[in-house]
Amino acid sequence: MSNANVGKVFNMTGGNGGGGALKLETLTITKQPNKTVYKSGESFDPTGMIVTAGYGYGLTSDVTGYTVSPQILTDGVTEVTITYTEGRVTKTAMVPVTVEKVLASIAITTNPTKMAYHYLDTFDPSGMVVTAEYSDGSSEAVSDYTYPETAFSTLGQQAVEIAYSYEGVTKTASLNVTVNPIEVAIPVQNGMPVYDGTAKTPSWTGYDSVKMSMSGETNGVNAGTYMVKFVLNYGYVFPGNLDEAEVEWTIDRAVIAALPTQSNVLAANGTPQTPTWDGYNTSQLTIGGDRFGTDAGDYTATFTPTANYKWWDGSTEAKEVTWTITSVIVPIPTQKGSLTYTGAPQTPEWDNFDQENSSVSVTAQTNAGTHSATFTLLNGMWSDGTTGKKTVNWTIGRASIPAVPKQSGSLKYDGNPKTPSWDTNYDSNKMTVSVEAQINAGSSYTATFTPDSNHQWWDGTVEAKTATWAIGKGDQVVSVSPASVTLNMNTKSAKFTVTRKGDGVISATSNNTGVATIGNINQTTGEVTVNSVNDTSGSATITVKVAEGSNYLAGANKSVAVKAQFREYLYGFDINLNDSNPATRVSYPSDVENSGFTPAKMNFGGVFSYGSWPSTPGQKFMPKPCMLTYAGVVDHYLNPNDYTKKEDGSASQVANVNFGGNAMMEWPKIYVKRWESGNVYHFRCSDVKVDSDYECWCNYDKNNKEIPHFYTPIFFGSRDSSNRLRSISGQNNSVSTTAQNEVTYAKNNGADIWYTEVLADRMLINDLLTMMFRSTDLQATAGYGVCNASSAIKSGTMNTKGLFWGSNDKTSGVKVFGMENYWGNIFRRIAGWCISGGTQKVKITRGTKDGTTVSDYNFDGNGYKTISGVSLTRSGYISQMKTEPFGRFPEAANGSTTTYEADYVWADSGSGYYAYVGGGWNFDLYCGPFSAVLYITPSVSSAAIGAALSCKPLAAA
Repeated sequence: MSNANVGKVFNMTGGNGGGGALKLETLTITKQPNKTVYKSGESFDPTGMIVTAGYGYGLTSDVTGYTVSPQILTDGVTEVTITYTEGRVTKTAMVPVTVEKVLASIAITTNPTKMAYHYLDTFDPSGMVVTAEYSDGSSEAVSDYTYPETAFSTLGQQAVEIAYSYEGVTKTASLNVTVNPIEVAIPVQNGMPVYDGTAKTPSWTGYDSVKMSMSGETNGVNAGTYMVKFVLNYGYVFPGNLDEAEVEWTIDRAVIAALPTQSNVLAANGTPQTPTWDGYNTSQLTIGGDRFGTDAGDYTATFTPTANYKWWDGSTEAKEVTWTITSVIVPIPTQKGSLTYTGAPQTPEWDNFDQENSSVSVTAQTNAGTHSATFTLLNGMWSDGTTGKKTVNWTIGRASIPAVPKQSGSLKYDGNPKTPSWDTNYDSNKMTVSVEAQINAGSSYTATFTPDSNHQWWDGTVEAKTATWAIGKGDQVVSVSPASVTLNMNTKSAKFTVTRKGDGVISATSNNTGVATIGNINQTTGEVTVNSVNDTSGSATITVKVAEGSNYLAGANKSVAVKAQFREYLYGFDINLNDSNPATRVSYPSDVENSGFTPAKMNFGGVFSYGSWPSTPGQKFMPKPCMLTYAGVVDHYLNPNDYTKKEDGSASQVANVNFGGNAMMEWPKIYVKRWESGNVYHFRCSDVKVDSDYECWCNYDKNNKEIPHFYTPIFFGSRDSSNRLRSISGQNNSVSTTAQNEVTYAKNNGADIWYTEVLADRMLINDLLTMMFRSTDLQATAGYGVCNASSAIKSGTMNTKGLFWGSNDKTSGVKVFGMENYWGNIFRRIAGWCISGGTQKVKITRGTKDGTTVSDYNFDGNGYKTISGVSLTRSGYISQMKTEPFGRFPEAANGSTTTYEADYVWADSGSGYYAYVGGGWNFDLYCGPFSAVLYITPSVSSAAIGAALSCKPLAAA
């Protein structure tokens, strides 16, 4: 069957209900009541409980008409009986419960230790035992009871309620204690005020306005005894259980410190007289006794303190005082006028000297000071009322000193102790002097002068007065050793020693700080260091000064001559610009070391002659052939007479296109100076900066830093498979491309240090060639180069011909300073030379050291320097050059193949031009080192135009 109600009996109730055949068989609690834990005395609560009757056959019914026993739950009950009757059948079921005890009462089973208290005390439970009684008959002593903590404010028996709580039930018990009043001491007077005519209030010990009030005579004015009443507040008692008390207090009499004394002198005159009194105050004393008298003699007066006063000894009775009327009054003499020390004995004259009634005894005195005379009465009494001998002081005054002595003469330091002499104001008979000998120079030494006992200063003082004195500084003697020094490459710093007396500060200055500067000055040893300046040759004078010191004056200045000789050479030449003959216009002036040199000469068909010029590569300005790596480092040097070999004779890399670098000429640092005066061009060069006008234009890297070497190409540029512009023997010439491409190919070796040939290098080499050959027609003197041939020659044709070689056949090439085809063969583009409208714009260094405003070369001259005053717009043989500090530039073209520079320049008025130089294989005498094409744009591509390398490694960090 699926009916869910099968087995259930409905609507059955307890009692005699249900008359059917079903019969009650069981009674069970199928759900316990919600509450099963009770406090003793609570009623059973069936809420939530379900009572189920069973009838067999699986039939049940939830019933409600049951009874509960017990209904009230007490201690010890553990279960409740549920009884249900149906028909005449009764069944029961049990419900387990828990009954907890409750607090029934508390009792004080032991009283606290303290049962008696004082007013305002608080209850103290110490020693008290409180016992709790519970509903189950158990008991225990408890401690967490409570009690009042307020102060006792009522005297007598007081009930204290003790409370204790357990499980929400609170019970109390009462304890009676006794509260007694607080006993306080009766106040007493603290100190005693003294009468002074004003109201006085005493100070009290023990008076507390909180505990008592005060009334009666609380203040008074006159000396005497007063009465004050103190009444205690509730809760307080005086000793003897009194609640009030009367206390006396006192104002003391003021003290009279001494008896009055007679203040006037009375002489008998036949009439009654009364004395006047010192120390007599009528408010303090009453006078009695002899108040008047007529005859000469002694009288007795009495003085009694008034009610508010007493004598110094505490008494108040009358005291006697004697006063006098005399027969004669004799005045007490005094010194008449004044005496001043003279060195001779003196006695005074007297004022008020009554020679009839008194006499004097006095001894003559010499020294200044106070002396005494004795006067004796012959009759009567002294004016002060006494009759004994009188000692009267008299004085001799000190003589005056008009001024404090001053130093006489002068002292000068010499290392020995000194004391000064003094002017006429010093007199050892009148004063003493205290002075300490001094050694060092100084202007504030002191001496003290003290008058003797017979003298004083003009201002009346007798204390010591101070005078200053001085020791002047000694004369300085300065010497220097040595008196001259030389600076050179081996001695870039020199020293000399200054000898002086004392500690005057040594200083030194150079009159030419471009040559020599002052380094350290050792003030102890006197050693002075002189430093060179950038290895600059020249002369300077060092002026040495010794300042005034502590003991010596400044010394006379001394000079030390400095000669700086740093250069290895100073070469140069002059060109008479009015002379058109290339062979005679160049001269060697007297101020250079080559003034007597024989010029270099190319003996065509024979051996080149260096003349007097240095021929060793790397010596002085002469370059040295090498193989330079892409990093700008020399891999090996070449045999200058055979580039196919190294210096040691082994095979070189000069023809190896796979070598990681290029064949280059290594140049030293060359300082040059160019200027024009009197229509003469001057050129000077040296290995050092001879003066501030010398500059090494070729020896600057892109960062404007000086470098020790720069590099020019041995061979005309070729191009390798990596599109690098190379300088390698035997390679094809790189031509027929743009200037931009050539620069790119050059930078592919290393963009920071490699470039195509640059203007500064060309200008230097041209001047060096002019100087060596002493001519401006260098084709005629050094070789024509390839200038009348059907085509250009390849690189490496002159590897075994030394650093200089040339011919007059116009087909074999030319070699100068180790570089092939410096002119002729193929035009070479030159960086740093642009032309626009006949105006030449130049850049000398790759950085901005030259004063340009761009940090690298370009192709339009933007940011370049302008060659001012030159507007070259026509072609022709050069007849005039513009002098600049960095080179010579063509400015006129009216010459010929045999005059002036004897080289050709191409120019017009167009713009955007980029220079190329040297000439080509078929340009004949148009070629040469000065030859320049100034009217071709950088984009022109031609088989007659190419480029070669230059390298300027970066300076060391």
